[in-house]
Formats: sequence, C-alpha cells, structure tokens
Amino acid sequence: MRTNYININCDGCGKVFERYSPPSKPIKKLNYCSVKCKNSDSKWKLVGEANPNFGKSLFGTDNANFGKRWSDDNRIRQSEMVKARVDEKFRLNCAKAMSGKTVSDETKKKRVDTRFKKYGKFGPDLIHTVESKTKIGKKSSEKFTEEFKAKQYETMVDRGIWIPRENKDPYHFYRSLANWNCNVLDFGVIGSDLFYEFGYFHIKTNTKGMVRDHRFSRLNGFKNLVFPEILRHPFNCEFIQHGDNARKHHSKKISSDSITMEELFEGIKTYNKEYKEQSICLEKIKQYENGLRYDANDYLKIY
Repeated sequence: MRTNYININCDGCGKVFERYSPPSKPIKKLNYCSVKCKNSDSKWKLVGEANPNFGKSLFGTDNANFGKRWSDDNRIRQSEMVKARVDEKFRLNCAKAMSGKTVSDETKKKRVDTRFKKYGKFGPDLIHTVESKTKIGKKSSEKFTEEFKAKQYETMVDRGIWIPRENKDPYHFYRSLANWNCNVLDFGVIGSDLFYEFGYFHIKTNTKGMVRDHRFSRLNGFKNLVFPEILRHPFNCEFIQHGDNARKHHSKKISSDSITMEELFEGIKTYNKEYKEQSICLEKIKQYENGLRYDANDYLKIY
C-alpha cells in the first residue's frame, strides 16, 4: 500500500478502495469510491428543501468559506497531498481511457461533422468581436466601482501580490492615474474608424492592430505636473497602429505628442460630449492655470 493511503469501505456500494489520508487530517464521515456512487447515495444527495443550501446563493456571506483564508500550513499540506497522488499507477489511470485504442477514421469524420454542424466551421471562434468587447467593457465598468476597486486593492496588498501605492515608482503611479477610465470608443475618438477596420493589436494574432495613445503624453504630463484627470480625458485619446506607437517611443526624431498642452486644455474646455469627469477636468485646468500642480501625496489619500 502507498504511503498515507488506507483501505475504506464505500458508503455507496460497499466496495473497498484506497483513499489518501494524511495523519494530520481526519477521515471524512462519508467516503465514496466514485462520483457515480456519491451522486446516487441519498445520505449525501439531499434534493429540494431537504438540501441545507436550497434557495441560497453561495456567493458572499452566504458562502461557508466567506472571509476564510488558507494558512501556510494548509497550502503546504495541500501541495504534499497532490504530489503524493502522482505515481506511475496514477499516471496510468489518467491515460487508461484511451490506452491502446486507436480512433477510427469514421469517428474522426463524425467529430469534424459535429463541429461544422455546431459552429459552421471546424471549431468555435474564440476571438471576441468588437460588439462583444464593447459589451464586456460595459459590464466591467459596472462591476469595477470605486468601492470594489478599494476593497480589491486592500486584498491584493494584504496578500503581497500588489505593491502599496506609496512604494511605487512615482512615474508608474502617475501613469496608472492618467490611464483612461472609460470606454473611449463611446466618444468617437480619433482613429476609431481604423480601430473598427483593424481591431486591437495582438502580438500573435493581429500585429497590424490599433492601440490607444495619449495625444499629449503621460511622460510630458508627469514632467509638467499636469493633473492626471486631464490626461485621461477622452479628448486626449487617439487610436494608432502599434508599429507607429513603438517607433514614436524609440525614436528621438518623432515627437511623443500630437498636440500641445495648451491645445489639450482648449479641446477639453470646448468639449461637447457627455463625459463623467468633464466638470472635474475643467476644475483641474483652472487650478493648473492658477499655479497649482500635481502632487502624488494628494492621490495616495484618495486612490
């Protein structure tokens, strides 16, 4: 018998089978040799109102594991348990369904025919359309409220996944603040027609695609201490091809700005589309013209 494995009687069919059981973990009250036995056992499968979770949502506080986190000991124990399962017998069991079998040409043809019948081609189109991307973006904006992002930030910092804002590189912090917080396609920004023709850039599937670019760059915004709300206004966005964007960043002969700061300010002042931060941007422009400047400490308190 393998290490830490014991023989147990299946509570469904009575069959004796091996179950992994480390010394530090108690044996379960009910044990089954297969999913089929588990699903067919009335002691486990409580249907309808007999089920304690009937009519309940298992999200948020209704979830029994809400607020619980694994300790380092739990993680190590889980890792050891999974690794202990993997031996030659385990590998053979994983492959036994097709071991020694050959798929006939008739079966292969049937699978292809089914795919064409279902998808109209060999396989499903896994690339999002512009419409689906717009829909996903809208749903994401509804989900990622300020409250949600604040809670997410605290969680990620506590887990050590994100760097606390106060420890970030000053320019990288500014860049994140100056990035757009809306779907710029809703505002018909410059180059939108090219985006609808070429789509988003992808390093493997769409090398001729478009990327969003700041007309007045974030680097110059940072150097001039322009408030980041002004930089993320949709008037400051345009779609350009990824290649042009890369050349602009690596060439000293090509300007990183397609408009000046004064043109940016004037464009926002006369902007006639409904943008959620329009009044904030107008106020920030007024403050800048009166001599006030961006200070990271003011944003560390808010974001």
